[in-house]
Amino acid sequence: TRLGQGPVRLIGHSRGGHIAFRLAERHPGLIGRLVLAEPGGELDESLGGKPVAGPGRQAQAFAAAAALVQAGDVEGGLRRFAEHTGGPGAWEKRSETRKTIGRDNAHTLAGQIHEQRRPFSRAAAEGIRVPTLLVHGANTQPSFIAIIDALERTMPGFAGRVSIPDAAHGMSSDNPAAFNAAVLAFLEGR
Repeated sequence: TRLGQGPVRLIGHSRGGHIAFRLAERHPGLIGRLVLAEPGGELDESLGGKPVAGPGRQAQAFAAAAALVQAGDVEGGLRRFAEHTGGPGAWEKRSETRKTIGRDNAHTLAGQIHEQRRPFSRAAAEGIRVPTLLVHGANTQPSFIAIIDALERTMPGFAGRVSIPDAAHGMSSDNPAAFNAAVLAFLEGR
């Protein structure tokens, strides 16, 4: 790399997981080990996704949440967003610190509406050969499990899968000890 360092160990969660997946797809030489923790997005038909005309389910949920925030109902918008990723009652279950972070960044939802993330495809997944750990919360939404299942079946670099107990989509804050132990064991080659 330009910094004179070797490949990095990269961890991506949710939207960051999608970005990490795309980096591994396009620049595999930059990554030595990859952790995808419930990467956000949707599956295309080659991985069992349903054809979608127009914005997918995720984009629709983000748009609805952003509209509430833009109309001045920040709590309502964040509740809608949290329930899309974490299920019913997800906003109420969050710590006050996590809610404050959400409130401080609520305006960023509007920018995510027009991201036009490409769905995960078989061809892209088959191209990722770096050792990859797939991580999900034991109590997460079915849409995230579907993505993890598809990537596990398809990625040549698949090196393991971990379900974090007592955790949903926010696994690193729901059960930080279990999340950190699983990720560190993989990154350290244990």
